[in-house]
Amino acid sequence: MATFAKINREHIVTQIVEVADAVATTEANGINFLRNLYKEPEATWVQTFTDGTRKHYAGKGFTYNATEDAFLEPRPFPSWHLDKTTYTWKSPAGDVPETFDDGLTQHDGITPLGDLYHWNELKKIWDKT
Repeated sequence: MATFAKINREHIVTQIVEVADAVATTEANGINFLRNLYKEPEATWVQTFTDGTRKHYAGKGFTYNATEDAFLEPRPFPSWHLDKTTYTWKSPAGDVPETFDDGLTQHDGITPLGDLYHWNELKKIWDKT
């Protein structure tokens, strides 16, 4: 099955539809099929892939950036920026910290799992939970 994402005027994915490979022999064929099926000849459909083509597999609420030919997950917080190497959102304070030295580390009974943090958008820092 080929998977297609419907893109609205704000470049947001509003719908995900699967089309049989026999119908969607090319991306253009799949797009034409969907435009005819839904009787929306001007609708924007873009094929999405699980193999990293177009950066991410599209989901409802994702953004499609035509210039980068990339689907982007929703931005988690307004202060986060897009890392154009990985096409993922990054906090201005870097990755979630992992600490194991304060005696309060989470454990699964055998191995330390790391401390739990949440993003504090007001302070633009990772707060320990």
